[in-house]
Amino acid sequence: MRKNIFIILVLAVIIAGCSGRTEGELAPMFTIEPNTIYFYQVTDENGNHFDQLDHQIFNANIDGSRYHQIIIQTGTITDSVFDFGDNHANLIYQEVGNFFFVNKLNAESDTDIQIQVLQNPIRLNQTWDDGFGGVSTITNMSVEVEVPFGTFNAIEVTSDSAHGFRTVDYIVEGLGLVKRIQSGNNTTTIITSLVYVQEDADIGVPITVFVPDVDNNLIPHERMIRFNTNDDVVGMFEELFREDFDGYGTSLFTQNTRINSVEVVMEDLDNRVTFLDLSSEFITEMNAGAGLEMAILQGLADTIGFYSNTLELMLTIDGQNYSSGHIELGYGETIRVSSPQAD
Repeated sequence: MRKNIFIILVLAVIIAGCSGRTEGELAPMFTIEPNTIYFYQVTDENGNHFDQLDHQIFNANIDGSRYHQIIIQTGTITDSVFDFGDNHANLIYQEVGNFFFVNKLNAESDTDIQIQVLQNPIRLNQTWDDGFGGVSTITNMSVEVEVPFGTFNAIEVTSDSAHGFRTVDYIVEGLGLVKRIQSGNNTTTIITSLVYVQEDADIGVPITVFVPDVDNNLIPHERMIRFNTNDDVVGMFEELFREDFDGYGTSLFTQNTRINSVEVVMEDLDNRVTFLDLSSEFITEMNAGAGLEMAILQGLADTIGFYSNTLELMLTIDGQNYSSGHIELGYGETIRVSSPQAD
């Protein structure tokens, strides 16, 4: 499994505090809200705004005691999967690059990043190891915290990492994380604050689809994919790629083509590659000569590259190298994104 781990430990919009209490239980403290977007801004201790670090948090998938959260930041989407029980709340999976919002509820747990974020009972001076070499402590059960979204009474959780960094989280009952202060090792102090909560919301994702015309020239078409909690977003991309935009009978996908898997991987600091595996119908149902087929492949690469800010597409069919009779891609061979917007 390819991993680009970005640990940000969002205690989250999903874990509500027990402000104003002397002791509380873990189970009632979860507010796993569907179709709700939490907006956060990031500044330093002097109020200087780092707008490139601002982010939105959305619960993409919820199933019982497990939920899949997406953190949307400029140019980056991060998955976090949390699992909670009677006595624990654990971050069990985290990865960067899920631009197609694949459901990660059943993603393989990586013990290298499994972190305990909260533990019963919720009381002053309760301390636990986070599972990553650090220690967390509830340092205040009732502290007034002011953020752009309002003034709240919160509990305070202080976490000291094994590498000398300190994170102080302020958590409000029924709302979750409203403020976080990160400092240590002579670095700039970073403050994350809750700005706004939008309920009954969906996520809108703009995408430009490049489809060949009758002369095999790629024509851009602007679309928006909108989804709610627990929607099949990959299925939405499939439907979009089947669309006949110009009425010529040409689309990026054939009628029964399915996405087996899709993943954006950072090969190095300057190059991200999309790995896309499709079902065999992409080839068997395609009625195209070599020129149109190449235009369809280029349109697919440009569409995905422009959308996910990647430079290359690694395309396979049912896990095997692409081979259609007209076009063959060798092992490790990619299609280079040619769209001007992706340069």
